[in-house]
Amino acid sequence: MKQHITKHIISLSLLLVIFTSQTGLLLAQDAFTSAGKSLYTLPDNAVEGSTDERRNAYNNLSAAEKSQVLQQAQDLVNNATPTQEANRSLNLSFVDKLGNSSEITTEASVEDSSSFYGKTYTKAPCTFNCLQPVPNNDDLDNDGLLDVFENSLADGFTPFYYVSGGENAGTGFARFNNSVPQTVSQVFGPTPPISHFRVKPLGFYNRTNGNGIRYGLIQINYHTLWNKDDGAVGSPYCFYDPIIDVTSLGNHNLDNEYSMILVAAPMVNSTYDSNIQNYKLYEVYTAAHEGTFFDQSRYYNLSTQYPFGSHIKLALSRSKHATYTFNPDYFPLAPRYIIISAYQGAAAAYASGAINIYRYLALLSVLDSNFFGCMIDRFQNQGGVFATTKINVGEVNRPINGSSFIQDTELSEQLSRLFY
Repeated sequence: MKQHITKHIISLSLLLVIFTSQTGLLLAQDAFTSAGKSLYTLPDNAVEGSTDERRNAYNNLSAAEKSQVLQQAQDLVNNATPTQEANRSLNLSFVDKLGNSSEITTEASVEDSSSFYGKTYTKAPCTFNCLQPVPNNDDLDNDGLLDVFENSLADGFTPFYYVSGGENAGTGFARFNNSVPQTVSQVFGPTPPISHFRVKPLGFYNRTNGNGIRYGLIQINYHTLWNKDDGAVGSPYCFYDPIIDVTSLGNHNLDNEYSMILVAAPMVNSTYDSNIQNYKLYEVYTAAHEGTFFDQSRYYNLSTQYPFGSHIKLALSRSKHATYTFNPDYFPLAPRYIIISAYQGAAAAYASGAINIYRYLALLSVLDSNFFGCMIDRFQNQGGVFATTKINVGEVNRPINGSSFIQDTELSEQLSRLFY
């Protein structure tokens, strides 16, 4: 952009790319929505926490019979057939810059990560210079957007984080060396969060059903990077050996979690609008156990576009640090089709006479425990908070602010995932 950004952007130094928000230490103690239930349908014969009757039926079996029941539960899981889930909807919640909850929540259609990555879009022809050159010292990552514009835009939509309580001592947000491989240089506590963000121009698209207006699309990645993942916490209702390989839910060093948003504004003079106030939020992506068997990542297409200054509420689960738009305490991580198929299979076996009532109850106990007591995320609500430290990492091919660590394999792959 050739034009200078002045009155339309909040006052920031051109060189200020690592900054502290004035609202960073503000805690909001309002209850975080527990809307996760709408993302799965509990089978009729499933009971979260199970029942004494079911557990007693299992405990009264012989050792050999218990092994048979566990094997049958594993067979039900292994024989489940993947199905295409229908799109669902969920209300997303926001706060303003002071951490006050918005009066209105917006409904969003929800898709899982596989359908998100399978989406195809048609880019509107670009017969003009989509990005105008700017001086390198004002655009350190060389992506065509002024750094001060990127910082202001990212801050105007930065998430409002609900970080779970109960983290292990020594686990927290981290800073990293300016090198590859990604190496921790300093560890902080689990609150307040540290945000490493990236602002990427995606080009111009027709976003308004053919009314002739082109919108400039910008993707913002918000990374919450931890020094380690302490593994799934489980619950008092986890009674039996796992019937699914839970290796991916174990502990490991480094934990790169993130969310993404898509913002857009009508183009001005064949380029991006320099007025950050004109940008609205259109789409959201949250990563949760991304790329594993227990992937609960979600893509949200908002029915109402939220304006600049709207901050989505995001919860980070205990120990695993997966990102959700709702309170994920006891949220089941197994794929929905497996949960539904397993309970249907158990009911069919009982209805056909293949197992008696006691074996059926014992089998239900194993399924209840695994799906809703073991393979779950946990969350202790301690209120919401903005990230205090916010670092613009730039682009993978042009990292800035000592952020060369983003060129490491996992982070570079995350940053390569685009809405369009």
